[in-house]
Amino acid sequence: MSDIRKPPSEAARKKGWFTINVSLGNDNEPRRIFVGGCEEGDFEIERGQNVDVPKSVLNRLDDAVLGVDEIDRHDQSKTITVDRKRFPYTVIAAL
Repeated sequence: MSDIRKPPSEAARKKGWFTINVSLGNDNEPRRIFVGGCEEGDFEIERGQNVDVPKSVLNRLDDAVLGVDEIDRHDQSKTITVDRKRFPYTVIAAL
């Protein structure tokens, strides 16, 4: 397993990286999330903090979804499963 990397310093920023803020989760969810298997290595991200990450991390976060049951708005007697982002984030800036 590769070393967990923290986001790069100002001097190490590269074009194609983004400053993001991952939304805080529920009280029972960890404040830090691990994003592994990226081209640039593994990352540990603190929720609620602005961090710099490469595009590959955004792709991993976009692929992380949860199936959530909801009542079907067309037929109240049925339940449907919809995908929701597991780690919603906001892009603050493109570097």
